[in-house]
Amino acid sequence: MGTGDWGLGDIPITHYSLLITHYPCPMPNAPCPLTIDILMLWLVF
Repeated sequence: MGTGDWGLGDIPITHYSLLITHYPCPMPNAPCPLTIDILMLWLVF
């Protein structure tokens, strides 16, 4: 809606980089993207 709007379109990019940096895969066999998605949703909602 605006340049400064923090909607679902802008949050993933910022949160993904933060999660990838601060929250690496807890288990080698666990899918990283899935883990990152869960953490992202937990932080957003």
